[in-house]
Amino acid sequence: AAAATASFAAAREELLLSLLEHVSSVCALCAQTSAGMWRRNGNAMVSQVLNYATLPLCVRLRDLDLVLIQWISTHLHPDLVLSSLLVHFGLLPWAMLAAKLKNGRYASAPLHLRHEIVDSEDSSKYLKLCEEFLLLLIQLVTELPPPPGDEAAVHNLRREVIHRLAVQASSHSELVSACELVRDGKRLGARWLPSILADVATSRVAAASNSASAPKVAKYELRSEVMREYDPEFYHTALQPKTLRVPA
Repeated sequence: AAAATASFAAAREELLLSLLEHVSSVCALCAQTSAGMWRRNGNAMVSQVLNYATLPLCVRLRDLDLVLIQWISTHLHPDLVLSSLLVHFGLLPWAMLAAKLKNGRYASAPLHLRHEIVDSEDSSKYLKLCEEFLLLLIQLVTELPPPPGDEAAVHNLRREVIHRLAVQASSHSELVSACELVRDGKRLGARWLPSILADVATSRVAAASNSASAPKVAKYELRSEVMREYDPEFYHTALQPKTLRVPA
């Protein structure tokens, strides 16, 4: 019985590691492309990353990969998950050197390791890659799947609306599309979107375009007192322009 249990545990860990291997590779490729490490592939790689990691397709692509890593992290030792991500991001040498520096033993670090990191011509790209890695860790810790029930889903819907309005003023139809980013969002939006907008936004009438004959539509803008709820690393705006519409 003990042998069977050990065999099952080993097979289970191997399966989880294989799943982690795939999703770590995808996240690393996305981060490397964002850091400018695949320029020779032209715009093809950039387009794939935009489809994978930005709205609206990220809900069915990147977001599910984050959930998978979070689920795997509850079944594997954290060191295995972190080391897998570091290896695939190509940042394990940086982490090893950081450990040496923390302990005041930089001189004892392997010579090739010091030259690879300190003297690299691509050090700026590696710094960008470190930022992408840190962003991934932040999102894994903060963007946890919501618990069952409408209360958590309505809270997430409020966050989606706030971050949409923080980037740009939006019409009601544009905000309705944000409801689709939340579980059971169509039903929740029909019931809760009006009260959320009354709480976080003000409405003004503006032209739909720069044309003089363009029809007038109502645009919602974020209230200044709600700006404190904006999170610059929110996973549905992290790859979007971070120019905020700060109300006057």
